[in-house]
Amino acid sequence: MKYRGIFLNDEYPALTRWVVEKFGTVTPREDPPVPLGVANYNHEFYEKLFELILRLKGNYLWPAMWNNAFNEDDPENPRLADEYGIVMGTTHQEPMLRAQKEWDRRYKAELGSWNYAKHSDVLQEFWRTGIRRNKNYESIITIGLRGADDTEMAPGGPEANKTMLEGIVDYCHCLLLLFLFLFLLLSLSSYPMPLKNPPALRSVWQYPGSFP
Repeated sequence: MKYRGIFLNDEYPALTRWVVEKFGTVTPREDPPVPLGVANYNHEFYEKLFELILRLKGNYLWPAMWNNAFNEDDPENPRLADEYGIVMGTTHQEPMLRAQKEWDRRYKAELGSWNYAKHSDVLQEFWRTGIRRNKNYESIITIGLRGADDTEMAPGGPEANKTMLEGIVDYCHCLLLLFLFLFLLLSLSSYPMPLKNPPALRSVWQYPGSFP
């Protein structure tokens, strides 16, 4: 097994309240945008988690994401992950190393939740920026896209969204090749029918149980 790790899933309220108690909240700023009241999942917190992962013989992490953005809440987070040899990824609904909250903080007030059917050009530039930002760190890159909070982007159910999703996968694949990025591609999908993935991609299905 080359990659073994954890996902901080459903971290609110229990873990987030502990983080606020121990580390406070992030200082609000405009570039990158961080609003008031964001729990401070900073490098001091992640240092402890990275040590735990290594002690458990792991090397991989999906970070807190309910109201957080790993790369932007504390720019030291990705640098420290690289120093510890922790490979970072993003959740099943956060492609190209961009947290959903990174979109919400920039665009939600004007454009609403991310939706490729409505804002493909904005999303494409958003993804390009994410790959450029993290180009120096080893990452497992989620591709494909579901609507915000695991919703569909176009009406009509899975069949209506299938062609659009295949187009998103193709775009992300071509973008990564364009950047000549050394990558392992992770494609997670909730759709019941098979997708036409490029040959370099693998569909990986999440196992909800525990590992030995």
